[in-house]
Formats: sequence, structure tokens, C-alpha cells
Amino acid sequence: MARFRPYDIYQGVGKWNDGDRVIGSLTVVSGGVGIAVAIAMFAGSAAFWPLLIVSIILGIVIAVLSRDELKEWIAKCYFSMGVTEIRKVNAAKGKTRPDPFTTTKDELIAYKEAVGA
Repeated sequence: MARFRPYDIYQGVGKWNDGDRVIGSLTVVSGGVGIAVAIAMFAGSAAFWPLLIVSIILGIVIAVLSRDELKEWIAKCYFSMGVTEIRKVNAAKGKTRPDPFTTTKDELIAYKEAVGA
């Protein structure tokens, strides 16, 4: 997950200002650690590997804690396990198509928006 680390810091500050303090602070720290990893690598420092491991762990924590459009789409898509519950609720309400998306076209539009296509 190679990203431009100063931009991570910028994004983290934006998330912090938007009220998402946990993800914002983790993103800022991740950006700082990523910059430190690059410096340690070019300097040949022994701190490279521990910093790299911390960077990877931070990335995983951020991915798990963040709620983004792709995760929302996955939760609503046809093959999602969460859709089973939605189908039961919608079927009980008498809807003819018990899916979160009314058409396949709506599902594809949501997917394209989620991945930025």
C-alpha cells in the first residue's frame, strides 16, 4: 500500500478537523512513520525494519477502523452475507426485489463510485 506519505498527513489533519479523531491521528502517525521508513531505508539505518513493521500495522489498523464507500458497497452487494438479513427484512415488508439495490445498474453505479472509477 504505497502512498504519498505527506499526503497521508494532510488527509489525517482533514479527518481530524472533520471530527474523526482516531482515524485522523492514526493517519498522521502513519504518514510520519512512512516518512521515517523512507529516511531509514536511504540512510541504511537498523531502524528500517521495526519502522516498516509499525507502518504495516498502522495501515492494517486504519483499514480495519475506517468506514469507506467500498466497505459499504461490499456490505450491500448481492454476494454479501449481510444481504441475507436485508432480504429477510425486505421480504417481510412485501418488496418484490428484496435486495439493497433496486437494480443491478444501481449496484454497479455504487461500485464505480466506491472505487473511484
